[in-house]
Amino acid sequence: MPRWCLRLAPLSSCKWMLCLLGVCILAGCDDDAPQRSDAGTAPDSATDATHGGDDPDAATAEKPHAPDVSNNWAGGRGGKLDAGLVRSPMPAPDAGTTDAPATFPLRISDNHHYLIDRNGRPFLINQVSAWGLIQSLSLDDATSFIDELQRRGFNTLLVSVISNDKRMPGDPPAWQGIAPFKQEWDFSTPNPDYFAHADQILELAKSRGMLVALVACYLGFPNDPTQGWADELLDATNNLDKSREYGRYLGSHFQRFDNLIWVAGGDNFPVPGGKLEQHMKAVMDGVRENDPRHLWTAHWSGLEEGSVATDQPTFAESMDLNGYYAFDYDLTYLKDLESITRYPDKPLYHLDMAYETERGGDPESIRRRAYTAILSGAVGSSFNAGPNWYLFENWRAMGSPATAETEYWYRFFVSWPWQELEPDIQHEAVTAGYGTFGSEEYVCVAHTAEWDLIIAYLPHGGTLTVDLSRLTGSSARVYWFDPTKGTTTEAERNTRHGRAELSAPSAQSWVLVVQDAASARGMPALPGSTGG
Repeated sequence: MPRWCLRLAPLSSCKWMLCLLGVCILAGCDDDAPQRSDAGTAPDSATDATHGGDDPDAATAEKPHAPDVSNNWAGGRGGKLDAGLVRSPMPAPDAGTTDAPATFPLRISDNHHYLIDRNGRPFLINQVSAWGLIQSLSLDDATSFIDELQRRGFNTLLVSVISNDKRMPGDPPAWQGIAPFKQEWDFSTPNPDYFAHADQILELAKSRGMLVALVACYLGFPNDPTQGWADELLDATNNLDKSREYGRYLGSHFQRFDNLIWVAGGDNFPVPGGKLEQHMKAVMDGVRENDPRHLWTAHWSGLEEGSVATDQPTFAESMDLNGYYAFDYDLTYLKDLESITRYPDKPLYHLDMAYETERGGDPESIRRRAYTAILSGAVGSSFNAGPNWYLFENWRAMGSPATAETEYWYRFFVSWPWQELEPDIQHEAVTAGYGTFGSEEYVCVAHTAEWDLIIAYLPHGGTLTVDLSRLTGSSARVYWFDPTKGTTTEAERNTRHGRAELSAPSAQSWVLVVQDAASARGMPALPGSTGG
């Protein structure tokens, strides 16, 4: 897979531009089922969404600047939510959050900012890309795999309902010798025995409070017949009617599961107007015909900076969650902010990112993407430990560095009201030291609307100037969280208001937390936490 290069289309911007363009130093200012949403606007042009569309002017393009997303949080993100799928009223979200297992179904919050469960608790997506789980493992092994992931804080599984990836064990596309279709590659002949096993996996996940992002028909890399279903969809055995009939079967079969969202595509970017796009749309239309209640996102590839679900213009309006897939592209916060600006009614999360041990999958890059995602307004992230997990070569190996750091990331954010965080787009919280927007060193910062909490991610330490006068109370508490160890140190107590220069303990990655001392929200009790 080619290395992604930075290529951002011109963004609508105003307030951020003066603050974030170029190097800013000491530049401050004083001052019951998943709920569908039909809001949003289509991309400005199909140019941004064409497969592989390299920009010949990318090397000389102006420095990226941040879009103005301030109105996305003012009075709640987006407009009034369409109540079409959740018929009964649901409680308002709790003021805080928790890592307790979710009570399904989920729905999009009324301000379109995040997902909440049946009890109104925010659901922070912590996903594992487990593409071939249904096909590759015995039921006992799948149970052990899911149990261990749950123990480590993962709450979502990205899974292909049918997998044709020959690299995986279990002789896919069959499971234990049971083929997904009664007639080979005829999508109008689904095999109930095979899909009964798929039910078992979804039931396992549901009983453990885990969401399943179910890929309806993984298309696979273009021109690679060993992985996906693109060639079979286009084979003479099939036609658009059969693809739609397959979708109808999926919708009818899986509509009863509350712990489900649907995923279109899969490592592919169907050419707009092309035959493959028509087949994918037929599958999706068939699913929605019998299952109109579940949310949709998509896993597209093709753009250098990675692709979000709304990048493919034919499917953009049908997407409810803006899933973001990037391979080894590092500056994912740029795409996060751009996508939230263009589609404020479609919560964004990192659907699939670089896997550990692969290019772009070192622990430092993985944690930077994950932390900056939430501080940029995303509602979750994803992880995979590499071939041991996604190819199930040694799926029992759960002790990798990035696996542990992903658990720390999740435990950290669910200990705070992450769903209330707003990007510090005008540098009101951190007025200096945040670096250059568009670089790996840029410090992403967010704060709550009530100004009782500020969180910043420092990729390589450094010193930040924080305007403590923004906090609501008369004093502040300052913490440093080590994302490589999951430990917390309280650095200062009862800091007086005003601007303070706060220096990270070392040159590694750190998370700064500044809290109104009077706030009832407490620092997470993580292993190794110490007082100041």
